[in-house]
Amino acid sequence: RYARSIRLMEADSKPLIFALHWTGYRDKTSTASGERVNLDDDVKFAKFLEENLDALRRDIGNRPLIIVGSQPFLSAKKSVSECLLRPNFIHQPCNGSMQYKVSQSEAFKTNEALKRAVSKMENTYFFDPSVSLCKDGLCGPTLGGALIYSDNTHLSLDGSAIAGEQIAKLLET
Repeated sequence: RYARSIRLMEADSKPLIFALHWTGYRDKTSTASGERVNLDDDVKFAKFLEENLDALRRDIGNRPLIIVGSQPFLSAKKSVSECLLRPNFIHQPCNGSMQYKVSQSEAFKTNEALKRAVSKMENTYFFDPSVSLCKDGLCGPTLGGALIYSDNTHLSLDGSAIAGEQIAKLLET
């Protein structure tokens, strides 16, 4: 699929927006030949990301490349919507218990590695969803009264719209 995608892009020079749930596929990564890659520590993972982004940058030529980082989330096991939407028979401070600093997010180290890799590349930009989803460096399940996650890691329509506005601004520049 990768080779086919590269061939399809040869006909134009439009920007490539590459978005992936980077942290979610860390333990499912393999080489082009199908060999499983062990990325059990952050240093190995950062090196893997840098090498593969370098290869992508070379393969797509001079077109602009926008790398979209992972959205911040506290835990893949803690469901935001289940907590917030269950019946409220007694006081359940879900929203307050799900507030966290960007640096506590499971995606933080990965996004930092992506930023470092992209900073070395020409015509390549990094989009960090936490900029629009976490006000003043503090993240949570809601923003401006909107539920921004549909489950424990995936953005809701509202969350996607908020992050999408930031991407649209980046494309305008």
